Amino acid sequence: MPLEGVEMQNVLLRPATIEDAPVFRRVFELAGEGLAQWVWQQSATEEMDAAAIGLQRCEKKLADAPPGTAIVAEVDGQVAGGVITYDIGDTPEEIEDDTPGVFVPLIELENRALRTHYVNALAVFPAFQGRGVGRKLLRAAEANALENGMSLIAEDANANAIGLYQSEGYVETARLPVVEGAGWTSPGQNWILMIRPPA
Repeated sequence: MPLEGVEMQNVLLRPATIEDAPVFRRVFELAGEGLAQWVWQQSATEEMDAAAIGLQRCEKKLADAPPGTAIVAEVDGQVAGGVITYDIGDTPEEIEDDTPGVFVPLIELENRALRTHYVNALAVFPAFQGRGVGRKLLRAAEANALENGMSLIAEDANANAIGLYQSEGYVETARLPVVEGAGWTSPGQNWILMIRPPA
């Protein structure tokens, strides 16, 4: 493992493959403040636990991801994190009556970022944080930016992530209260939509 306080220079970014599904399961676990695990648990059965469901869903995400939208960071040969993105279309997503409450503010915020390229999940594993890996991943993802720029949703308790996004030109454009679910509590109070205008 890297030493504390050592600046790491050898950051390699590479396209993700379906074999990186375990990496992205961890990325979603870290990026979602526990929400991903909670979602997977809702679908768990005796035959397939939450971890297996998460792996299966990440495999599908990677299989469906357009080229360049799923990226893995490696530092000195060790996987350090990843990012996965997608385009938000120009039609708002309808919120059905049976949509779980935890998702409603997230859908509403995405609907305010139409025609942008959206950071679905970005995370750097703890041993590699604070060394610029997240910034490199974010900048690599921006190669896919549409004419209306980039967008992402962060939780207000995640000050480090928000500071990174602000330093990269992302601006808060809306916020909505977090809705907790049975068995999932949030460390923050609000989801914040941040948009980076096109260069």
